[in-house]
Amino acid sequence: MARSISLPLFLAAMCAFGLIIMGAMISSSSGHASHNGHLASVLGMARTRAGQGDATRMRSLRRQMLSGIQKRGADCATPTRQRGVYTRAEILQDNAAGMGGDLSAVVVGAGVGGLAVASRLAKSGKFKNVTILEKNAEAGSGAGRLAEIKMKSQQGEYRFETGPSLMLLPDVYRSTFAKLGLDLDSLLEIKRVMPAFKVHFADGVKLVLSNDEADMKAQLDKLEPDGYAKYKRYMDSANINLDAGLPLFIEQDFSNAFSLLPKFLINALTHWPLKSHIDNLGEFFETDRMKALFSFQDLYIGLSPYDSPGVFNLLQSIEYTDGIYYPVGGFTRIADELKKACESLGIDIVYDAPVSEISVDPESKVAKGVQFSRNGNPEFLPADMVVANPDLPWAEKNLLQEHAKRPNFDRTDKNWKYSSSVVSFCWAVDKSYPEALGHHSLFLSNNYKKSWEGIFGNQGENVEDVLKKEYQDFNFYVHTPTRTDPSCSPEGHDSIMVLVPAPPMDESMSVQEQEAFEAKLVEQAREGVIRRFEDAGMKDFRDHIVQEAVRTPLKWKEMYNLNRGAVFGIAHPMTQLSIFRPGPKHPIVPNLYYVGASARPGNGVPLVLIGAQQVADTMLAQLPSQSTVPVTP
Repeated sequence: MARSISLPLFLAAMCAFGLIIMGAMISSSSGHASHNGHLASVLGMARTRAGQGDATRMRSLRRQMLSGIQKRGADCATPTRQRGVYTRAEILQDNAAGMGGDLSAVVVGAGVGGLAVASRLAKSGKFKNVTILEKNAEAGSGAGRLAEIKMKSQQGEYRFETGPSLMLLPDVYRSTFAKLGLDLDSLLEIKRVMPAFKVHFADGVKLVLSNDEADMKAQLDKLEPDGYAKYKRYMDSANINLDAGLPLFIEQDFSNAFSLLPKFLINALTHWPLKSHIDNLGEFFETDRMKALFSFQDLYIGLSPYDSPGVFNLLQSIEYTDGIYYPVGGFTRIADELKKACESLGIDIVYDAPVSEISVDPESKVAKGVQFSRNGNPEFLPADMVVANPDLPWAEKNLLQEHAKRPNFDRTDKNWKYSSSVVSFCWAVDKSYPEALGHHSLFLSNNYKKSWEGIFGNQGENVEDVLKKEYQDFNFYVHTPTRTDPSCSPEGHDSIMVLVPAPPMDESMSVQEQEAFEAKLVEQAREGVIRRFEDAGMKDFRDHIVQEAVRTPLKWKEMYNLNRGAVFGIAHPMTQLSIFRPGPKHPIVPNLYYVGASARPGNGVPLVLIGAQQVADTMLAQLPSQSTVPVTP
């Protein structure tokens, strides 16, 4: 059918495709492409593709581009210096006399987005004061949720990620630090995770997904005839969507993208990017197993493969081609280094300081500052500019009075489609299971369609779908970082974190009903996971659990101010992508900005960091040259 569409419809669909790409995990900034074209080039072009191009030339190009990013980031931070990267001591010396300027900014929330924006503002020299107010007791625990749980036993310490566990597109992280004059690789070690995944199907079929082509061929050909050849064709299509989408629709650099355009158009006609991902997979694969292997990642964008556009196969291009990485010491190292950079820049980070209101003048609609609590005492902190790092729907609903909320907010709030939540289990185990569990492991149901049912609806309306009748009917993800970072658990032990997808909270349910429902969900999920572990050869697993921590949708909501406990923020359907997703600048309050998963460009740490860069650039570009009065539209 794709070949028979009219030209106008095709062009309209191509525009829609561009919007989808902008909301994807690797989206870059279209609002300031001239400043960030180099970054998008690194993300989209400096890749070593299996069977594509000269590997040595691509590695050289990647190094050259990364060097350019770091140097320009440092130049933006400290124009008077000519070298590309600076030590923290030099940054502290640069700022010993104060930030400069006469403006003040308040950032609500010390998530990764809040830390990144605050550091950029302070480094600009245009702000006298930048303050971060964090409701929790540690940095990184806001919207970015780069936090961890630690458990101790007589044998040692166990460490668990409670936020992201897959580092994708590490050059985005590097660019964030380069903007501050810092070299991330000199601050911490980033390792590529190999193999990428160990996969267990409910009927006992096992796979190891890696970059070993011979091994991959042997495994995938067993799943269906010519499985590996079909996989290669599928990845070729995914790579085209990723590589063409960046320069064509993000950088809008058509002069350098013309060479990609014919391949992109041919791919779009052959594999229509707006059909569902499950139908897209059906163009390549016959079996549900193969389709399941390359669609679980749709959970990251808050959609099932039956609702997600096929263009999101670019997620597999990122994971299986670009690679999955891990910061040794855990993701909190990223937050810790951003926190240190903020402190060296003179930023005041106030912990245990929940914000109750962003105060907006009813007549001028200008934010005047924030109301917050310190040691139980209410305080007011004035500010010229305010950045909100809590999840946007929650912040809009709870931190702004009616006169300051975006137009038709109540209706919009009801219509937003939310991502899933999760039930998470953190298990300290006094035994290691390297044969069954890799750094990342997937346990997939054989009834794949049924496994997605109920995850994205209201809990109260889908109890039977959510509470599966058979323990093999749901999918889950397992993180065992000891495989890459031995410091995560005592020797010979494992730190195991399990994420079981769950629907976002049903707000029609009372707290008591929610708690009762979640108790049933936790009981079923816990038993189901353990039984799947036993089926995978971990026969004595339940006897080796030393300690346990559990988080439910209600807990996620309470800890991180997430509407409905939706851990990935609002989802990424067509109606919530790019210009249809809430923008970082508030539409009514001219000096209020949002950064985080539910704001444009979208969720995932790379996108949040890119969004933080967009917010900081926009704020700095709109500052008056000799005034502390915020610019109004």
